[in-house]
Amino acid sequence: MDDSSQLVAQFEKNAKEEVRVSIDDFRGRKIINIRVYYRSDAGQWLPGKQGLALAVDRYRDLADAVLRLGEGLQAQGLLPASKGHGEDTGGPDRTPKGGNRTSGAGA
Repeated sequence: MDDSSQLVAQFEKNAKEEVRVSIDDFRGRKIINIRVYYRSDAGQWLPGKQGLALAVDRYRDLADAVLRLGEGLQAQGLLPASKGHGEDTGGPDRTPKGGNRTSGAGA
């Protein structure tokens, strides 16, 4: 990521990859960037080809789709119930490495 990128969240995909969610500048426009990063042989995290970039004005559509996905997964019994609430929102751990807590979809 460069200086025009704001990391919002990241989580481990597997032992060699992680998913990063950021707000980036692309050709003078702000975009939502959800990208898979991989660790190079030198140990550096690099962006891979897998990912999704959307104009910021599509945020509500993306948030709605993720909420519907969580509901569908829960209806199929694929998500465990969260502690204390009786249901899981379907959201990933939103704590970036370094301990900074991020806001959820409604922020």
